[in-house]
Amino acid sequence: MALYIIAALFYPVFFNPSKLFFCDLMETNIGIEESINYGRPFAIASLISVATAIASFFIWFANQSKWSKLKKNFTKISGSLSAFFTAFIFTELHDQLLLLASIVGFFPLTIIALEMLKTKSKRIPILGLISFLLLAVYNVTFYLNIYEFFWPIMQKICIAICLIWINLEAVKRQKSSFTF
Repeated sequence: MALYIIAALFYPVFFNPSKLFFCDLMETNIGIEESINYGRPFAIASLISVATAIASFFIWFANQSKWSKLKKNFTKISGSLSAFFTAFIFTELHDQLLLLASIVGFFPLTIIALEMLKTKSKRIPILGLISFLLLAVYNVTFYLNIYEFFWPIMQKICIAICLIWINLEAVKRQKSSFTF
C-alpha cells in the first residue's frame, strides 16, 4: 500500500484514484508534454508485491488444505501463473496479460471459493466470497464494457478487499495450526 501511495505522489500530474487505474501509475510518460513518471518504479514494485502476495497465498492455501496432490498442484501452479501474468501488466502486453491472468486465475479462485463454502468459520470465508464476487463483477463489467465510470474505484476496492481477506485467512489458519 505504501508503494502505491508513493507512486501516486510521484505521478507527474494529480493522480485521481477515482478516475485513473492502478496501471496508469506504470506509464513511462504522462500527458501531452510527456512528463517523466518518477512514480513508475514504485508502482511496479507495488504490482510485484501484490503479485507475490497472491502467488504466495495460492501456494500456502493449497499446502494447508487436505486436498489431493493433483488439486493442490493445480491450484498452486494456476494461481501462481495468474499472479505471474499480473506482475507484467506494466508492459505493452497489458491487455493480453490481464485477460490471461483473469482466465487462469478464475480456476484456482473457484476451487478456493468452493472450499470456503465447506468451512465452518463465519467471517473470513464470507469476506473471501465477497472478494470473489467483486472480482467477478469487476471482470464481467470490464470485459462487457459496461459501467466504465465505476471501474477505477472497483479495481481498488477489489485489490484492497482481496489483500485484507488473504491476510486474515493466513492469520486465522496460522492461529488454528498453533492451537493444541
